[in-house]
Amino acid sequence: MVEHQPLIREEYMLLNINQLSIILGCSTKTIRRLIQRGEIHAKKIGRVLRIAPKELIKWFGSIDEVNQAIQEMRKGGKQ
Repeated sequence: MVEHQPLIREEYMLLNINQLSIILGCSTKTIRRLIQRGEIHAKKIGRVLRIAPKELIKWFGSIDEVNQAIQEMRKGGKQ
């Protein structure tokens, strides 16, 4: 059986504000304030702000812990 590679690798996935609020356990309003203050860097793609998972390292300490938090969020069905 041939194992297929994903079209987009996990490290290139971007989070939206709702997903980030679930991961950090705070409101979307707080996330927007952090972005406004420059504590989290976000890119506007169309009309949606997107955040790279690497931005979370300052809260979790390592990219492995960030990936684990994202996986836990996805298992909970909250995206």
